[in-house]
Amino acid sequence: MSVYRVKITETLTMTVEIEAETESDAEQQVSDNWRNSEYILDADNFSSVKFEITREGVLAGEVEITWDKYLQYLVEWPESHREPEHSGMSPAGFDEWLANEYQEE
Repeated sequence: MSVYRVKITETLTMTVEIEAETESDAEQQVSDNWRNSEYILDADNFSSVKFEITREGVLAGEVEITWDKYLQYLVEWPESHREPEHSGMSPAGFDEWLANEYQEE
């Protein structure tokens, strides 16, 4: 069995009425009021929820496989970066490598 990271995104919604000269003025006033904590959204303003896998196969039993792949990348990196145009470069850190390795398509 694998363990997966699932991102939960909740959306809160509130509609307010405001007097203004233009739509953009109304939006700016509401934005300013919200920043000044005049509108507080809470569970009563719940609108929707979304669930999505953020990275498959990077936790639990598959961590060892992922780590082994990263170590192999580090071992092979110097050989594949001998050319002068790679001068001063260094291999990607684990998080950067992982993000590239498991990019969502």
